[in-house]
Amino acid sequence: MAKKTGDQWVQNGARLKAWFVMRRDLMTSGKLAVQIGHGTDYIHMWGGANPHYADWLNASVGNRRKIVLGAKSEDELNKLAQDCVAKGMFCTLIVDAGLTEFGGVATITGLVVHPHPDSDIPKSLKRAQAWKDIWLTKTELVA
Repeated sequence: MAKKTGDQWVQNGARLKAWFVMRRDLMTSGKLAVQIGHGTDYIHMWGGANPHYADWLNASVGNRRKIVLGAKSEDELNKLAQDCVAKGMFCTLIVDAGLTEFGGVATITGLVVHPHPDSDIPKSLKRAQAWKDIWLTKTELVA
């Protein structure tokens, strides 16, 4: 990543970001929002173990950047998680309890990749597509 002139968010050639990779085959927009919220909770719960967490929280360094990406399946999430761990990144699978959707069955809905410099992410995460609303399969029209 090239450093932009005057870009205060670039530290040592990289920006700190968190990534939310969400399954695009199974949830409503409301469920998506809540699952990303759970992922943010995981970032804070495990922040003490992540050497980048304090800088990510520091508005003059990290700016708490968050990126939402889409995955086709649970298998794709698991592969991304393996690739991120191999690069030394912290990540957590997001599991919904199934209380309001998914028929009462605990379901993996996404992956949160905890704050990390964007310069050393795995190729598979770089190739993941940005989230698109057209992937929501259970949208409802509001009159």
